[in-house]
Amino acid sequence: MAGGDFIRDGPRPDHGGRLTAPVMITSIMAEFGGVIFGYALGISGGITAMESFLQTFFPDIMRKMADAKRSCCLVESFPSSARPSTPPP
Repeated sequence: MAGGDFIRDGPRPDHGGRLTAPVMITSIMAEFGGVIFGYALGISGGITAMESFLQTFFPDIMRKMADAKRSCCLVESFPSSARPSTPPP
């Protein structure tokens, strides 16, 4: 069972693992990799949502977005608080 060693009551067996310098360095590198990856995703997500970026690199997407804004069937145009939570009887 996953995580069973942490849940088990009573004495736990010693697996002989130690906190050594290579373990610490590897853990720190993995941690910083996750931080940098998350930061890069946040930055690139913000840039790709900018209208100037879309106009420069994806003008067809900008046209589709403009057409969708003029459409009467946008989901965003209908407030979520006005939608019923359950279907009518």
